[in-house]
Amino acid sequence: MFENRELSGRSEDRPLPVLDRQDVVSCGWRLTRGKMAERPVLVGLIPQAVVLDVGDQVSWMSDAGNLRVEFDVNRCPFGSNIFQAPVGMRLLSGPPRVGIKAGAYKYRVWLNDQMVGQGEVILREK
Repeated sequence: MFENRELSGRSEDRPLPVLDRQDVVSCGWRLTRGKMAERPVLVGLIPQAVVLDVGDQVSWMSDAGNLRVEFDVNRCPFGSNIFQAPVGMRLLSGPPRVGIKAGAYKYRVWLNDQMVGQGEVILREK
């Protein structure tokens, strides 16, 4: 996805793999006692899409710079359409809004005020 070795943290001389829309990650584990499961996204690495069940949230991370995630203002499954975090901090989306329809929601990822990629959050039916 990214050819810049500084963003990806790779030092090898071989090229990065090219990812497509079929790179989807979903975990089957659940936390109990009212805790919310997180779906981690390492910026610059897979996945490009994250599948969420009811009560899950997305967690974006990057050590390469200030991170900003933007959803379309008219089509956002979370309480806010913009999430920001300084270097090294974890960015949590929170749970999807109550009553939001299942579907795919696209977002853009910005690193130090430069767009570095796109992603997708897929919400499952209850």
